[in-house]
Amino acid sequence: MSIDSWIRQATGEAAKAAERVRQAEAALKQKAGGLEKQVNGQALKAAQWIGTAAGHIDRAGKLAASASAAWNHVLPAAEAAAVKRGTGVLSAAADRFAASGIAAIKDAGERLQASVAGLGRKLGVFGTAGQPATPAAVAEVKPSSQLTPAVPRLAGATEATRHLLVLMPPAGDGFYFGLSATAFDLLRRQTAFGIDSVPRLGRPDAAQAVGQGSETLTLSGAVYLSHRMTLGKGNAGADELALLRKLGLALKPLQLSTGSGELLGRWYMTSLTEERSYLIAGGHARKQTYTLEFKRYGDDYQKL
Repeated sequence: MSIDSWIRQATGEAAKAAERVRQAEAALKQKAGGLEKQVNGQALKAAQWIGTAAGHIDRAGKLAASASAAWNHVLPAAEAAAVKRGTGVLSAAADRFAASGIAAIKDAGERLQASVAGLGRKLGVFGTAGQPATPAAVAEVKPSSQLTPAVPRLAGATEATRHLLVLMPPAGDGFYFGLSATAFDLLRRQTAFGIDSVPRLGRPDAAQAVGQGSETLTLSGAVYLSHRMTLGKGNAGADELALLRKLGLALKPLQLSTGSGELLGRWYMTSLTEERSYLIAGGHARKQTYTLEFKRYGDDYQKL
């Protein structure tokens, strides 16, 4: 496994941990002032989520330590840049966990900080191909939000990046939407609340709450392949949609996070619609539009 892959998996574990910590903190807040049965239930949920979050943080630390141990040569420029970004994300996440008021999360966050520090030292020793880094230039790994104010980070978010949206599966490589790679034009999020109506004889229907409902997320955009070919990127749009289709066919929930660092939770990809128009010789399309639909996965994670 490459160093970049280890760090990508580590950032995925950190994102999962952040979601569990958020749920645990919400459960602990709801515990105050509730009935005894509700208090016990919230405390049990919080304990389960805290344990799960600590496990994800420790796995992220082990992956970071493995990447650091294997890093013994100068990386190619593209891989080194990705490693540096991933290390920054892990550093910001470790700092947030270490500042938690929950003891187990705080301890796990401090262990992650130690692992990320090892990556920071390697950044000071090995640079990119043809551009060796100096220890002074990378002595401290900083979140990208501190390097440039152009990408604001949300309060409590893990880290701000240049991506529009990131899809991260439970294992393996994720998919990154960016301005230069399958950028979408529209993001539509619909929340349906679980309100149903019960017919009553001779009277209006009685509305009642039957559940928390469901959420759907829709992305739509267009890729102009002739323009991408002019830039030397080949049939990039078709290849990117093939990767998205592969993620959907895996039938696994995906962790979604925005470029501003907001964690949207886990979602199933339910459909991918692709349209090709303005065809040229060979059946290639000059314009390719797509629509992606996601359905929210339950927050209990009982099947994982």
